Amino acid sequence: MYGCQYCDAVFAQSIELTRHIRTHTGDKPYVCRECGKGFSQASGLSIHLDAFHNIEYPYDCQKCSMSFPSLVEHKMHIQEVHPCEYNPCEICGKNFSALSLLERYTVTHMRGKSY
Repeated sequence: MYGCQYCDAVFAQSIELTRHIRTHTGDKPYVCRECGKGFSQASGLSIHLDAFHNIEYPYDCQKCSMSFPSLVEHKMHIQEVHPCEYNPCEICGKNFSALSLLERYTVTHMRGKSY
């Protein structure tokens, strides 16, 4: 179980906790490439891009500049075309170009947790 450090909420999956914590911190990691507006969830950015900028392919590959209509298709592309170039965090899904950067980053998920 994953407990929130800001309130008494508890979640079965770490990704659920990550999304929940954003309600406390105001973190908006999904940023519109057109206007700079931030969103706490990828789905919010996707809806915004389609509704306000008429962009149907909101997920960009940082390696080859291809765009995809869904996060699932984007992730499939990364796994098939660039598998050695990305190192995803198993906790939150953030990608890193080097394994050493991923290892350094994963420590941030451990901070503040009581065991």
